[in-house]
Amino acid sequence: VASVSLARYLCEHIESLHLSAQTRILDTHDYLVMLVPLIDEPPWTRRRRQIESSYSSSSNNNEAVIMVWEKLKENHNWEKVDPVDLLKVTKCEAQCWIALFH
Repeated sequence: VASVSLARYLCEHIESLHLSAQTRILDTHDYLVMLVPLIDEPPWTRRRRQIESSYSSSSNNNEAVIMVWEKLKENHNWEKVDPVDLLKVTKCEAQCWIALFH
C-alpha cells in the first residue's frame, strides 16, 4: 500500500524530476502499465469463505458456506463489505486512480 502511494507521488510530481528520472520511470519501469494489474486484481479486496452454523430444531448441525467480500481499510484491517458497496473506492484504490490521472 505504501509503494502505491509512493508511485502516485512520483507520477504526480514527475515534471519536477530530471529528464533521466522521468525516462526511467516512464520507459524503463513503465509505471502506468505497472498500475493496471493493481486496478484489475486489487490486493486490497478479497473474497473468502465463511462458515455459518445454523441450528435447527433437530439435533443436526447445519453449516452453510457463504462467500464474504472484504476490503482493506485505512487502519490495515479487513472489513466486511456488502456486494453493493464493492464499487465504492477506498483510499488504497484511489492512489492508483490518481496516479493514472497524472
